[in-house]
Amino acid sequence: MGINIKKLLQGEIPELPVRSQITLDVDESLAALGILEAKEIHAHGQVVLRGSEAYLVMRIEGEFIYACARCLEPATYVLDVRVDKCLRDSESDAEDCIILKGSILELDDFLLEEITLNLPRKVLCREDCQGICPVCGINKNHETCHCEEDLVDPRFEILDDFFS
Repeated sequence: MGINIKKLLQGEIPELPVRSQITLDVDESLAALGILEAKEIHAHGQVVLRGSEAYLVMRIEGEFIYACARCLEPATYVLDVRVDKCLRDSESDAEDCIILKGSILELDDFLLEEITLNLPRKVLCREDCQGICPVCGINKNHETCHCEEDLVDPRFEILDDFFS
């Protein structure tokens, strides 16, 4: 989605409201993070002038359903990102700025990048999640098992003699 900010840059308007909705498909890259489902993402804010510089001030909100990193049950993660980025027309002095194409602000690629950078690598269904038993595979949040988890890898048994 391209937004023409020419009137703002020329000083004809004090600010330019920006709204966008994104629906992400859970592709391989999102599935690799453990994301099962992505709800609709809303971005809203405005482009404003601060002196002679244009800035995008925005909030990005959305909801993702992850597979819990310990027990694989569905876990909800609420994304809430605040953005305050300068807008520049060339890359020469744009260290942490959005590059304009003429007077057009291309929002889709920027939003996708911000969303991806702000997603956590793992999410838990709850802080005290017990996870899955590595021996029998039950979900310890729902059942109790009596498996012996202190099993030593047979390749390391020789080290027991070394330390005794």
